[in-house]
This record gives sequence, C-alpha cells and structure tokens, in this order.
Amino acid sequence: MAKGNRSSQQNNPLPKNAGEQKWWQKTIKAFGLEVPVMMFMGVLVGILISIAFAITSFLAAPEFILRSLFPNEPKEVACVPAVVTETLPKVSIFENSYHLGDDTRSEFSPAEPQTNPFEGTFEITQINDKIFLQMTVRDVSAQETKEPKRIYINGTFIDFLNRYVAEEKLDPTVVQIPVPKEVLHLGKNNILIFTAPYIGSSEKGVDDFEISKIGIIFK
Repeated sequence: MAKGNRSSQQNNPLPKNAGEQKWWQKTIKAFGLEVPVMMFMGVLVGILISIAFAITSFLAAPEFILRSLFPNEPKEVACVPAVVTETLPKVSIFENSYHLGDDTRSEFSPAEPQTNPFEGTFEITQINDKIFLQMTVRDVSAQETKEPKRIYINGTFIDFLNRYVAEEKLDPTVVQIPVPKEVLHLGKNNILIFTAPYIGSSEKGVDDFEISKIGIIFK
C-alpha cells in the first residue's frame, strides 16, 4: 500500500498549494476587475511601445527634418585649436620681408641686402596708452652692445631691437616693442630701423637680419 502511495506522489509532483491564487489575483477576481485590469495593462504597454518608437524615429530622423523642427538651432562648427602665434597689426606698415645688412643670405627673402635703414610710414587715427610696434624678426642678435639695431619713430629713438629677442635664431620670432604715445602723431608718422657696424669686433661691415609683418597695435 505504501508502495502505491509513493507511485501516486511521483506521478503528481506539484505541491499542494500549486493551484492556489495569489492575494492580488483573489482581490481582482473578487471585485470583478479582471477585464479592466487587462485592458489597462494593454493600454500601458501600448503607450510604452509608442514612446520607444517615437524616440527611435526622432533620433534616426534626417538632418533637414530636425532643422525644420528646431530652426534656431545653431549649425555645427568645426572645432579649431586656439593656437595663436602672433597678434595681427591694427595698422600695417610693411608686410613683406626686408633684409638689412651687407651680405648675401640665401635663407633670407630677398637674399640680397636692401637699403639700410629700413624706412616706412604709417597713419593712425587714435593714440592709446598702450601702443606697440610689432614685427617678425629672423637672425637678430641679442647683443645690443656689439650688434645694435636701433628703432626710431618720428625722429625719436625708441629702443634697441636686440633687447626683445632671447637668442639669435633663424626661426621667425614675433616681438613687440612699447612705443611712448608722446612720440606719435594723429595722421602720418615715419619709422626707421637700421643695423649699425659691429662694435668692438674685428668683423667688418654690419650684421644681417630680416624683418617682416611690421605694424602698430593698440592694447
């Protein structure tokens, strides 16, 4: 007899409470809410599916559709590294290269030396408290006492160009020389830059260097 009961239990492995309903199932059935709850769940699932579809469609929309929806949205601008090598002159004096000296230098442009001193003119319509003479230089010696390069504006000595370079090199270097506002005139002004003979040296002639992109800037 025990053997028969064991066989019956093996053929019916479900627990005794397998057919019992959960408490929330009993509550829904007691109030007759089976159909409304099923309808609510169906509507909720439908809403969630619609939202997911709308988001997917929006993200995949062509650019012209997005721009029609958001006409004031700024266009994408390529990111350019903000690397500044020089400040552009506000008042240009001379943009090309000028070779001062007395030797032929193939690395300069032009290779043959030009008239010494460099002479230029410029006109200004304002005089600020902070005014600078800016230029790009090459192969300027840092030794003002041996190879002086003097700068004059309107006949007034401004400074030695040598003081504004750390070392003599062929790589272009941008320098800015302060200009006293008292020496400037509204309207036309003139500038002289020249290289002098070597001082205290057996070398003859004058030192060669190159200047370019000369201008007046206001800060």
